[in-house]
Amino acid sequence: MSDYEQYADVTFERVGDSFQVAAMHPDLRLHGIGRSAAVFRLKEKNRVIKVFFPGYEQIATEEAAIYKKLKGLPYFPKCYESGASYIVMDYIEGKTLFECLTEGVWIDPSYIEVVDEALRPSR
Repeated sequence: MSDYEQYADVTFERVGDSFQVAAMHPDLRLHGIGRSAAVFRLKEKNRVIKVFFPGYEQIATEEAAIYKKLKGLPYFPKCYESGASYIVMDYIEGKTLFECLTEGVWIDPSYIEVVDEALRPSR
C-alpha cells in the first residue's frame, strides 16, 4: 500500500445532485467539497488529499498529469502521490483561482499569464 492510499478510502453519499462525506479516516479533517471531489487536510501534516467522487475518477488522472507538468513551479502545490481516485499535495492557505473568479476577487494579470504558460502544451 502507498503512503496515502489508506486516506483515500472515503465513503460518499449522493444527495440530490451533490455528494456528502459519509465516512472518512479519523486522521482527516474535511476542508471543502467541490464539484468533483472533496478535499481533506491530513492531521499533523501540511498536506491535503483530494478524493474524487464515484464517477469522477478520470478527473483525478487528468489532474495528476497536470501536476506532474507543473512540478517545480513555485506558484503551484507539490504533488506527493496520486492514485485512481485521489491526489495528495501541499496545503496552501488562501483561495483557489476558481474561488477568486466566482467571488469576484481581483487577480493580477501576471498570475493568469503564469497559469497559461504552465498549461500551454509542450512544443
